[in-house]
Amino acid sequence: MAYGMYKDSARTQPWTSVWDSISNSYPVDIQLNSGAGAVNLPFYARVPGNQRTLLAGNYSSTFTVNDATIGYVNYQTSPPECSTSMYAAGFPFTVQATVAADCLISATDANFGSLGLITSTVAVLGTITTTCTGGTTYAVSINAGKGTGATVASRLLTRTGGSNTLKYNIYLDGTYKQIWGDGSNGTYNRPSTGTGTAQVATYYAVMAPQPAATPGTYTDQLIATVTF
Repeated sequence: MAYGMYKDSARTQPWTSVWDSISNSYPVDIQLNSGAGAVNLPFYARVPGNQRTLLAGNYSSTFTVNDATIGYVNYQTSPPECSTSMYAAGFPFTVQATVAADCLISATDANFGSLGLITSTVAVLGTITTTCTGGTTYAVSINAGKGTGATVASRLLTRTGGSNTLKYNIYLDGTYKQIWGDGSNGTYNRPSTGTGTAQVATYYAVMAPQPAATPGTYTDQLIATVTF
């Protein structure tokens, strides 16, 4: 995981070392009182975006006494030039972050369009897009919908302003053999593993022949859920 440490809250001045080609260390004067003094040096860390392929888990970076050092020199009037006579002391610390498993999901609508006598099978496509943290195992399920008496194995469109229904279902592939449901009643969900980027799955909405349908506008509302 890429990250940076900065001297300022705006995070425009990286805290580097006196040995870097572009030195941006953190000089400070400590006023001594009876030979002792202290000062707090805040630093500001930031994890940049666009690290989508990070796997979920704990990340750490450890600085040893040889990695993080304080160079210091005592003086009473004007500060001396940095030289080999400067003292040095090291201090260890650890930077940590946790990437939690997480997912986002969205879907497009399916529209069978304007139909007359439904004497042959009608199929249309839609997509479900899932974005999950890299390495996260997940499964996408689809509920039964809002049709009265509908199940994941037999979904129903309902006529607006009435109670007439049209039978249809959602399938995982173009063979129309695996109903996309929640794993119950002989249906299937769709398992996968996150990559940190959008993963698009096509669903197949299929209506079997039913020529005696009452004219009107029929709708249903489904909920796609990602479990991880």
